[in-house]
Amino acid sequence: MTETPVAADPALAQKRLAQLFATPVLEYEWPESAALNERLRTVILAQEQKDGGEVRSNAGGWHSKSDLDRWAGPAGQELIGRIGAQINQATGLYYKQTNGKDAIRWRLSLWANVNRNGQFNRVHIHPGCTWSGVYYVDPGDAPADGMADSGAFVLQHPNLGAVMSFFPDLTPQSFAVQPRAGLCLVFPSYLPHEVYPYRGQRPRISVAFNARREAA
Repeated sequence: MTETPVAADPALAQKRLAQLFATPVLEYEWPESAALNERLRTVILAQEQKDGGEVRSNAGGWHSKSDLDRWAGPAGQELIGRIGAQINQATGLYYKQTNGKDAIRWRLSLWANVNRNGQFNRVHIHPGCTWSGVYYVDPGDAPADGMADSGAFVLQHPNLGAVMSFFPDLTPQSFAVQPRAGLCLVFPSYLPHEVYPYRGQRPRISVAFNARREAA
């Protein structure tokens, strides 16, 4: 195949390259979280002893039923307030960028996750929901030398074709976040995500959630 050089047109120099189909993600580390996290840690580990949980994306570990609001008490309600505020903030920012409207009602479901050494979560999405996310109660032990990805939360590019063929050296395939106590991530439920194997002795505790937009 003959390669034909293409010269740049000076008239195009001032044109804006549109970035379509961006994926909104809101990351926020809540301040003054130590007391709340300790109460959440206590109630989640106690519930783990009472309830066998269920298996979803988790390979090992404990995944509670999606009823944390029923058994987590005042600590759970305080966390729900934080999550609701962050979901509304993410929505408001997205609407501001897209000229959308306000006033949305949400149906929120939450569950706890406890991972111990060697446990992880497979790649998955949350179909039928609008926003999903995770709040870190206890990130567990800090990664040891040579294990920087221990327990990392990883968001995958939603368009595999782009990763494979469109400037693959410039298109990131994934984005990894190292858990921190009080950190909350909110992202679209269609976005594939996973949790790398955790390597540590202290239980790694998080609360995951889905928010589904309700009909007006």
